[in-house]
Amino acid sequence: MKSEMTIKVWGRRNSVNVQKVMWAIGEMNLEFERYDVAGSFGVDANYLKLNPSGTVPTIEDGDLVLWESNSCVRYLSREYGAITLYPEDSKSIALAEQWMDFQSSSLYPVFMPIFLNKVRSPPEKSNSDQIEQGLKGCSKIFEKLNHHLTNNDYMVGSKFSMGDISIGAMMYRYFEMDIERPSFECIENWYQRLVERPAYQKNVMIPFGRNLEEWLQFEKNNAGIQ
Repeated sequence: MKSEMTIKVWGRRNSVNVQKVMWAIGEMNLEFERYDVAGSFGVDANYLKLNPSGTVPTIEDGDLVLWESNSCVRYLSREYGAITLYPEDSKSIALAEQWMDFQSSSLYPVFMPIFLNKVRSPPEKSNSDQIEQGLKGCSKIFEKLNHHLTNNDYMVGSKFSMGDISIGAMMYRYFEMDIERPSFECIENWYQRLVERPAYQKNVMIPFGRNLEEWLQFEKNNAGIQ
């Protein structure tokens, strides 16, 4: 079922959490309008009325206001993605949600220190110990993920679903950062399948730079792009 209304998305284009939502919207070819919020664009009082946490993204679909990126992806997939993103049976739905939660509870906490120190911090404040610990943590996580993908093309069997979006949105940054990466063949093959998807190319494969100065410039360059 396609939305009869234009979905509003609040959040800057280079936010990985916003990218999850925009990727899902792209896969389902939904009508949308995106507004730049947070980061260098700031958060004003009107936005805080929508989302008191001040985080991005927030979506508006009719009279529904929803935040937390994985919740947004779940809602949109369930509401509009029966053919494209939302699995057909309850067991597959549960597995897709499991991998979405795995991203937020297991992968995100070890990945973000790498990204924040490599890209989002000035050189004098970059913490090499945090980067090293993050890389070790990612390696352990990816061992589990690689094992799962040995016999699965996607997070839930042979079909792409919302279960791929949460983790997949982070993988572009992982493979594009200037870091040493151990080889995980099954993850690399899965990532290549994501890269071939037009909605991934448009909404996730957005250059982010290699340092804070470049990050801020790229953020400004993406202002207003839908």
